[in-house]
Amino acid sequence: MPFRDRADYLSRLRAVLQKRHEELARVLVQDHGRTISEARGTIQRCIENIESALSALYSLYKGEDVMQLARDIDCYMIWEPVGVFLILTLNNISMHAWSSFVPYALGCGCTVILSPSNQNPVATDMLFRVYEEVGLPPGVMNLVHVG
Repeated sequence: MPFRDRADYLSRLRAVLQKRHEELARVLVQDHGRTISEARGTIQRCIENIESALSALYSLYKGEDVMQLARDIDCYMIWEPVGVFLILTLNNISMHAWSSFVPYALGCGCTVILSPSNQNPVATDMLFRVYEEVGLPPGVMNLVHVG
């Protein structure tokens, strides 16, 4: 898929997270037992991580390293094939862990397999409804529940 199309998907993902911010925060409260302010902060950080991934991708595709892309985030270009990206999320930071890696993997053209904690998978399931709304092609994001 061309770079521009991948960037468009990430932009749509950011827009859907912004639109469903409060709904996703409430899911985190119910699924993880977070306070509503913590949950809102987590969703905001997810949005910021997508924005950082978009910024990094534009710069990296031009062959640049980016220092302080976001608070405490530096990006360096490493040219090597990656392929499928697997993330196993912890039970207490599933959305934050997702947003720290998956936007970069998608932007680079990788497919992703995501396996949430079996203790609280509802927030991750909700993310997959967001992917459907964004219109990611089938097989780009894959959810695997392990018991």
